Amino acid sequence: MRDKLLIVAPMREELAALRSSGLEDPVTLAVVGETAARAAATLERLIERHQPAALLILGVCGGLRDDLGPADLIVPDRVGTPDGDAPAPAAAWLGRLPPAFGRRGRLVSIPRVAASAEAKQALADELGRDAVAVDLEAAAMAEVAGRRGVPYLVLRTVSDTVSESMPAFLKTCFREDGSMSRWAVVRSALLRPKRWKILVALKRRIDRCSRALRDAALVAIPRRS
Repeated sequence: MRDKLLIVAPMREELAALRSSGLEDPVTLAVVGETAARAAATLERLIERHQPAALLILGVCGGLRDDLGPADLIVPDRVGTPDGDAPAPAAAWLGRLPPAFGRRGRLVSIPRVAASAEAKQALADELGRDAVAVDLEAAAMAEVAGRRGVPYLVLRTVSDTVSESMPAFLKTCFREDGSMSRWAVVRSALLRPKRWKILVALKRRIDRCSRALRDAALVAIPRRS
């Protein structure tokens, strides 16, 4: 694998810890945006511009298994949607990772966030034991990588476990395309100040996930020969 590496994530918070770790060229970090359509379109432009030799996809996910806790690492060997698999992560890259590095299995991209424990449990039952987590964007980005001939790896950390539900007020803050409106979140908290405590706890969870992604990425990034 050559040196030029593109590292992407849907949200800037997911890349925050890695950005502060001192990575330099030939590594490029970029935010692709939430939702499958936005992430895929942005990734197409990034690949055209940077012509990477490899792609590392980072981000958070919803856990589907009882033994997955907050910030646990998922390293899927299959990526897809409920309808089928996308091009697979690079087998050679997976094979170079340390033993017991993250949880293997299938990462399934769904159209909208599974906001409740009941929704995640239903997905776990429907998708079968191979499915370990859900996200929104990885399958669409895998399709782009496969079409462009760029080997890729996905690292996701669990932001919400299978038994956890999103706070009710956040469920009203989604846009029609499935992305979260940050303005709607802030407005809701301004109207109900007690909600700030919930948002602070969620921010701490995302920060923890970001640090776990940083640590995993620094292990997974191919070393220059």
